[in-house]
Amino acid sequence: MDQQEPIKKKDKQKVVHLQLRLPEKLHEQVRQLSFDSRRSQNDILLEALSQYMEERSC
Repeated sequence: MDQQEPIKKKDKQKVVHLQLRLPEKLHEQVRQLSFDSRRSQNDILLEALSQYMEERSC
C-alpha cells in the first residue's frame, strides 16, 4: 500500500465509532506497521478500507 497522508482534523468529516474484532496475527501486523511508519492504526485501517472500496467501485 502506498502511504497516504492521514486525514487531518481540519477536514472535519463526521465520523462514527466502530468496534472491530481482528485475529491476533492481523492485529500484530497492523500494530507493527503503525509503529514502523509512525502512523496511527486508525489511519492505516482507514487507508486499507478506502482502497478496498475503491477497487470494488463502491
